[in-house]
Amino acid sequence: MATKALAARWPPFIEQYLDGSEQLRVVVVLVESRVLSEQDRQTIAWLMSVGRPPIVVATKVDKLKMSDRVGALRRLQEGLGLVEGAEVIPYSSVTGEGRERLWAVLKERIRT
Repeated sequence: MATKALAARWPPFIEQYLDGSEQLRVVVVLVESRVLSEQDRQTIAWLMSVGRPPIVVATKVDKLKMSDRVGALRRLQEGLGLVEGAEVIPYSSVTGEGRERLWAVLKERIRT
């Protein structure tokens, strides 16, 4: 694990890579499906501002009741400022839900 001092120096390097890499084809951002943080909002907004619209993956959807999922995903989409029609992929590492959809979207984005 990195020290706080070392980790504090990472953002400029990460931003430079994400903004300037010609080889980078897609960025995937993992967000917790039940909790939207200010850091999530800032990360998505910054990626959009530099022309790197991310694939947003909502993790831990297995923890949500089926009746709560649509609303939770809609709140994430709106809270992140994603445009109408932008996809938030529900994902569970426990059940495997969303794995095939994520692979399909990754393959689609890499081809374009």
